[in-house]
Order: sequence, then structure tokens, then C-alpha cells
Amino acid sequence: MRSAGEKNQSLLQTIGGGTMRKTVFLTLFLLIAGCLYGNGLEFQSPSFNYTQYRITFQFEVKKEKILFQELLLNDKKFDYFFVLSKGKQVDLSKPLDTGMYDFFLDYAWKSSTKYRATLHYRLENSEEAKNEEKKGTSPKNGGIPSGKEGFYRAFKAEEPIGLERKGEIAYLTFTVPKQEFENENLLIFEGDSPIESQILEVMESIPPQKATENHPVTWTYKLAFPLDMSPSEKKVILVLRGESEILATSGIERADQCHRMY
Repeated sequence: MRSAGEKNQSLLQTIGGGTMRKTVFLTLFLLIAGCLYGNGLEFQSPSFNYTQYRITFQFEVKKEKILFQELLLNDKKFDYFFVLSKGKQVDLSKPLDTGMYDFFLDYAWKSSTKYRATLHYRLENSEEAKNEEKKGTSPKNGGIPSGKEGFYRAFKAEEPIGLERKGEIAYLTFTVPKQEFENENLLIFEGDSPIESQILEVMESIPPQKATENHPVTWTYKLAFPLDMSPSEKKVILVLRGESEILATSGIERADQCHRMY
């Protein structure tokens, strides 16, 4: 027989989306499913099977090899993306051969919002800088329910043993870049509905000096929140940042504790 604590913690099983690395290895069919189409850009919204927010586009190298330089999203440098060609991971530090490339941006987008992705590159045998833009307006539905766009974490919640659960306490643990969360609020959503939560612990991790260029200082949060689940029900729990009028007046208690790791 399971204890109450074991039952509660078993609700949240799998983390999806919101990767902090510039590249991740995922199969092409996993990413294409669930896309919502814009003009030049495609928009993916989280579901239980595909827990990612994505903005995607295609780029064709036509005549000669090119060297990738940077990617901008709405005029700001963007690093959280990866590229596939014929379903295989692309190393952007090497010249890109002629052909079609699929860009996948890991980004929590807002509904009915204009986006512009700008790819900066140069031809392999030239110093002349070139760029190509892809524009689109996100769909009316499927964007973040509230808060700031960009950062997110998505978690799968599943009731595994056929029990009705009312207000049982579930727990989340996840890591974020410290610089993105200083002076920010955490928002927790079940679909479009906000959930009251309590921060149990915040742990700061500082990388060694030689690794600071590619590994930022991070905070690891541990949260607790009540969750209702029908027998065998499946849900997606979203973590966003920013302000929410609903949560601002809910009287949530914040029991923050911060510890450092080196």
C-alpha cells in the first residue's frame, strides 16, 4: 500500500519542454506534431504528448555553402534553438551545405502576436554579411495564458492508479538561469487556469570559473501546490514567469529559502 506522500509525488511523472541548452536531440516527428500554422512561421503549443512551445521555420541554402552567425527573434539575440536537416541534428559551427534546414525555437509565445525571426549568415567564401527574415502572427489560441513570453517549463501530470484526488499536494523541482528570474514571480497553470503554489526552497548553483561562459549561475526551485485529478486523468502543468492579477490577490504564502552550491 502506498503512503500519501508516495501517491502525491507519483502524479508528476515526466518533464518536457523548456530546455536550457542551445541544442537538443529530438526526433523530427515528435516536433512537427501539434504545430499551429502562421505565415512563414509555425507555432507549436503544449499538449500531454508534446509538451513544448515552439516557433519553427525553414531556411534553404541554395547555391553555395554558408556560415551561420546568429539568430534573432524580434530583434533580440536568441540562443535556445536547434536545427535539423533531413531529420538529423545540424552542427552550426560547420559550413552548411545546400539544402533545406528546419529551425526550432524553444519559446513560450503569446497568442495573436507578430513575430520575426532573422537569420544572420555569410557565404563560405565571402565576408559580406547576409540575413533572411521569417515573419508570422501566432494563432488566436494556444499561446501562454498569462505572464511573460519566452521562458517556460512544462510538466506532465498523470493519475496512475485509478483514484479520485482532491487538493492533494504535488511537488515540482526545476532549474532556471538566475539572471532571468531575479525580481520575477513564478506562475503555475493547469491549462489556462492559475494554481496557487508555495516555494519550499531555492538553491543557487555557481559553476566553476572556467565554465562560466557557457554555464550560468542557476536557481533550483522546489514548489508545492494542490492538484485535483480524476481517475487516470492526464494534465499539463505550466511554469511561467511574470505577473498575474488572479494570483496577485490570492494571498499565497511564500516560504522562500535560498542555499548556495559551488
